[in-house]
Amino acid sequence: ARRTVHNQVRLNEPKDIDAVSLAVGDSLYVIERTPLLRSRCGFEALVYDGEQYNEHDESIWEWRWRRLEPPPYVLAPGYKPTPISAYTVVGGSDIWISTPDIGTYSFSTSAGTWSRAGKWVLPFRGRADYIPECNSWLGFLSGLLCSMDLSAVSERAKPKVSRSSVLEEVMQECQGCILSSSYLVRLGSARFCVAKFFQKEYNHVSKEGYVVPQLETYVILTGFMMDMDGPGGLL
Repeated sequence: ARRTVHNQVRLNEPKDIDAVSLAVGDSLYVIERTPLLRSRCGFEALVYDGEQYNEHDESIWEWRWRRLEPPPYVLAPGYKPTPISAYTVVGGSDIWISTPDIGTYSFSTSAGTWSRAGKWVLPFRGRADYIPECNSWLGFLSGLLCSMDLSAVSERAKPKVSRSSVLEEVMQECQGCILSSSYLVRLGSARFCVAKFFQKEYNHVSKEGYVVPQLETYVILTGFMMDMDGPGGLL
């Protein structure tokens, strides 16, 4: 029998461009950066729904978006919409999200349930990735790439970034530019690439003599390799 992939796969509800997305196992999880109470399905997962056969004896791989329960704090009385500040995967199956003034919540992808990890928030901004060969998580804090251990934290013992785990990034900065976002790309074998996006504003004078504000975006790419016996070093 021939095999085809069912391509009519759409989100149950459109998501903003800055939505949080994480791959866990064979599934993709997507949650709105700012969860809203009025949203029908602000949290969804693209999951494999089994193999089926049509009338032509063709094997079809069925994928679909499954609605999931929102974080419990969204349903709490008096909740004010607040963006998720940090997120990652812990233990290979649990999604952790942090929200300022609310704390950190954990979603078990195996059980499909939420639980509170602690009142603290994760010590980085945006996404952090677990690097097995380094046995640590890498994320950004104040524009610097940091290494931290999230395996031993508890509701009372919040994760910390020690000074020795801050990976010094020797890179050229854009003068007069503002750092807008940073991303970490894994290249394999403890090698990585850091992509930093900068924005710069300036005034452009048109032919008619009008002053038109302009915004330019620059990106700087830096490659480095982790030192397995200590902090990372640049390639």
